[in-house]
Parts: sequence; structure tokens; C-alpha cells
Amino acid sequence: MGRLRGWKTLVTDGVDEITRLVQRTHHVVAERQLRRLEHVPEVAEVARAVDSAHRAIADLVYGSILAVNRGVEAATELALDALPAPTTSDDPSTRREGARPWLVDAAQSALNGAFGDYLRERGNELDLGMTLHAAIAAPPLPEVTAEALAEHVPEATSRLVLFVHGLATNECSWRFGVDRYVEGDGDGEGEPPGRGQTFAERLAPHGFTSLYLRYNTGRHISESGAQLAELLEVLVERYPLELEQLALVGHSMGGLVCRSAAHQANERGLHWVERLDQLVCIGSPHHGAPLEKLANVAVNLLGRIDTAGTQVPAEVIAARSDGIKDLRFGYTQDKEWRDLDPEALLRDYREDVPYLEHVATCFIGATITRDPEHPMGKLLGDLLVRLPSSTPAPDGSTSRRTPFELSTLGGLGHLDLLTHPDVYAQLEGLFTSGLPRCR
Repeated sequence: MGRLRGWKTLVTDGVDEITRLVQRTHHVVAERQLRRLEHVPEVAEVARAVDSAHRAIADLVYGSILAVNRGVEAATELALDALPAPTTSDDPSTRREGARPWLVDAAQSALNGAFGDYLRERGNELDLGMTLHAAIAAPPLPEVTAEALAEHVPEATSRLVLFVHGLATNECSWRFGVDRYVEGDGDGEGEPPGRGQTFAERLAPHGFTSLYLRYNTGRHISESGAQLAELLEVLVERYPLELEQLALVGHSMGGLVCRSAAHQANERGLHWVERLDQLVCIGSPHHGAPLEKLANVAVNLLGRIDTAGTQVPAEVIAARSDGIKDLRFGYTQDKEWRDLDPEALLRDYREDVPYLEHVATCFIGATITRDPEHPMGKLLGDLLVRLPSSTPAPDGSTSRRTPFELSTLGGLGHLDLLTHPDVYAQLEGLFTSGLPRCR
């Protein structure tokens, strides 16, 4: 029922915002015409009188639309109160890819990516917040307690991996295209034909327990990082076993959230970061993403042209979430955005985040060309993130003692990185043999 109320609120808020946008555009166009006529003395006075009457009538019409929308919202709220509570199933098979629950989850995640900051500010129940899941499409842990962990993770091991998804998705993204990589022919104890294994399923025989994070990707990355840092503090404290190994794996934005969480935990003296062994960023835009830079340029160029046909698109593009804007240069700290102009033209406020000396850090990037050195591969990267951003060279903050690895894979797109066997080979090698860990 909460999700239905969230959609209801979103629709009515959308009608309000669109009405106000049309109203502002209407007034701008009318004012432009009035300015032209005011230069003609013979009609200037009449033009001003007509404009005043026109504005009054227009405001009455737009006000009526807003009032009707409020009435529809109230009526819909009463109707929702009268509905019986919907039944839900905890069976993951009901949330298989393409099923209606899966599509609803995907739509909600995409909405959070686009406007998650707005949902959070409005207290909309579509806000995903941040939850832990013991498996893909499994219900979230109701709370991070020893009892909940024992119930949802009954076969917990002392080697824990947390997978963190990217922008506008959820933990189901870690199954993207996995059935393309099937091992075995379905005979004996092998996997049945047509079903591949996720990274977590492949790691399980090596003694790893995997958990998944689902979160609102429209919030500032540093805000998600701070929330994740707090969540991990509780998780490590209440985990049923003493951890021998802890790893974070983030795809795209998720890698930046992991880096932000580790940095903030270290700054605040949280204990879990002392237990962190590996941090892996897969296709993460540490120095920014080209599409967000393009959006920033579009807002600035369109906004400087004084026509309705450019001002309206500029406002619409500028409404994208804080999380998306952070991807322009890979912001992971509050100070990189707080009290600063979020649409300053290609202004880079990013500051280097020190790597932790005791944590083995691995950056994995890709190019769509099989040869990473091919000019098209260098230009396009994995189509969303270019190599200089996904596999940045260590900066001056990286100590010689810091275990650090860069890996470039050819012939893969951005989403292919979520399940490709070559990426898994990197994870298995790092987690089971690994870069040296400095204690």
C-alpha cells in the first residue's frame, strides 16, 4: 500500500510541477510580447491593460488546475484507505526477470535514480532508502540484528562480500545477462541449460557469503556513503561470526559509494573499516561520466537562450537528481557539492580521496573494442565510462604500501561487467589469493 501511495503522490506532484512550469513559461512569453509593444507609444497603455487581464485569467485557470489536482489527491487518498492491504510473496521466483513485481521494482529503482533526492525531500514512500538483501530479489532484512541475520543468512561464513549496484538499478542488476555465460550442459550436478551463475553464486564454493545493498541512487553519493558506513558498522558488529575477510564490490556509481563509505568510516573512526580487506570498483566513473557532462553543458547553453523552446528543456534537464549530478566528476565527499552551484559549467570541485593503506583496491574498466588500445575503445570506453575515469592512475595520496591494481577488459559494455566471467576471474583471484594486505 505504501508503494501505491507513493505513486499517487508522485503523479499529483508531477501535475503540480508541470502546471507551474507551463504557467511560468506562459508568463515569460507574454512578458516578452509586452516588452515589444511597450516601445510603441500608441498601443503601450492598451497592451499593459490587456496583459494584466490576460495574467489574471491565466492565473485563475492554472490555480483551478492546481485546486482540482488537490481534490483528486484527497479523493484518491480516501480510496486507498478503503482498499484491503495487498498480499505480497517472499518467493524470489515471483520476482524473476520480466515478471510484474520485477518490472515494478525496476521502475521504482529507475525513478529513484532520476529523482531520488526529490522523493527523499518529499518523504515519498517510493524512496528506496537503503536496505540489505541476502539474495537477489529477496525481501530486505527488516533490521540489522543478530536474529534477523540468523534468519536470513542461516549459512553465514566468516568471509563476507557486499555487492553495491549502480545508478537507477537495484540488486537484480547483478544478474544482467548472466544466462549468456552457462557452464555445463545440464547433466549430472551441473547447472541446467540456460542458467548462468552470478558472482555471488560462483564465490560461494570458496567459502564466501554475499549480501546485496539496495539504495536510493538519486541522493548525493556522499550521503549514500555515509549511510552505508553506518550500516556496515552495525552489520559487522552483529554479524553471527567473527569476520576473517570483508570485501566491498561496487558497479558504476556503487563503486563511488563504496569508496565514500570507506573514506568517511576512516575519517570518523568507525571500527568496520579496520576489518575491510578488499574494495573493488567495476566500471566506476572516478573522474566523471561523459553523459552527465553533456547534460551540464545542455542546461547552461539552453538556459542562456531566451526562448520558451530552450528554457523549458533546460529546466527539465536541471531537475535530474543530485546523484546523477555527482557523476559529472565523481564526487564522493560533501565538500565537493555543499553550498556550491550544481550547474556551474564543467566546474570540477572534486578532491582526491586517499586510499586506505591496509585495503587492497582494484579498479576494473572496459572498452567496447576487443583491443583496449584501439582509438574507438579509448574514445568510448564501455559506452558510459571511459578508461581514464574507470581505471585512474594512482594519485599522490596513494602510498607505496597501498595494494593497488588496475584491470582493463576488452570487448565489453558497461552492463556486461556485472556478470562477465572475465570480471569474475578478477574477483576470484583478488579474494582467494589477492593483493597483499597491509596490516
